[in-house]
Amino acid sequence: GAINISQLTFPGQPIVPTFILGHDSILVRMLLRNFQLNTLYIDPNIGNTGLVFRLAGGSTIDPATFNLRRVDTTSVLLPLATDTLEFLYDIPTSGLTLGEYWIQGIAQATDSINPAFYAETAVNEARFNITSDAVLSYISNSLVPDQAVQGQTIQPQVQIVKTGAAGITLNSSTSRLILRTVSDSLITALDANYTLTAEGSFVISFESTLIPLILPSGLYDLSLELRGSLITGDLFETTLVAVGQFTVLQPARLVLQSYDIQRSNVFRGQSGIPAVIQLQNVGESIAELTTLTLQFRDSLDQNINNQWV
Repeated sequence: GAINISQLTFPGQPIVPTFILGHDSILVRMLLRNFQLNTLYIDPNIGNTGLVFRLAGGSTIDPATFNLRRVDTTSVLLPLATDTLEFLYDIPTSGLTLGEYWIQGIAQATDSINPAFYAETAVNEARFNITSDAVLSYISNSLVPDQAVQGQTIQPQVQIVKTGAAGITLNSSTSRLILRTVSDSLITALDANYTLTAEGSFVISFESTLIPLILPSGLYDLSLELRGSLITGDLFETTLVAVGQFTVLQPARLVLQSYDIQRSNVFRGQSGIPAVIQLQNVGESIAELTTLTLQFRDSLDQNINNQWV
């Protein structure tokens, strides 16, 4: 033909890029060649020199759906020359089927001598995918463990829900979990990169961390700062906050409350003497009593353990 569309490309994008619903100002470049010995004038009508959209294997879609516009200023094609035309289009926020789309270039030009336009439709199409955005949410009270004792080492895990079709990769170097009160906080990083593809719930873990002995006891809020990238290459970041998700406890501490030998007088060799010991845990965590050693002293405060069994 008199003109030829040799190439359609997405500058700066993969060969088959993926865009989320609502993505705007997507750039497409078209290479248009003039095979005539005359200068040709490009038809400026976007319906004649522009892009044709269709769902893969389906019928064409009105370019107005994508707000197609031409943004270059090329108006003529010199004889036997190639020039670049540029177009922008937007993905609407709704109303489109998710999946693969094809675009073909169309062009018209005239030499102003012959009344008819030379028309060309590209033989090969460029392709792109449309997906929905991705949203993460925290499942309340899913933090494990939900309490720990000062001085204890924990590895926190949480459960999150992903909605939307776009895949997400969470970056361990920029994602973190924060337990905080108004004045105190404990921070730990994501333990690995996580790739979340399908919709659904996922468990993500964080690096093991020590609960400092000086960290005040009490109820802590949870903050998840999750950073990474979408399958589209766009940056992804979100901060999820939940109130009252973790409790820091003081260690258990046992004190002797009372000790009562149930006999006022005993004789040497007597066995089975009942004794009642009352202990109180004045700490905040559970105490487990594994051994109990009694110390016996006489009225002179001398150790007489060897006289008692």
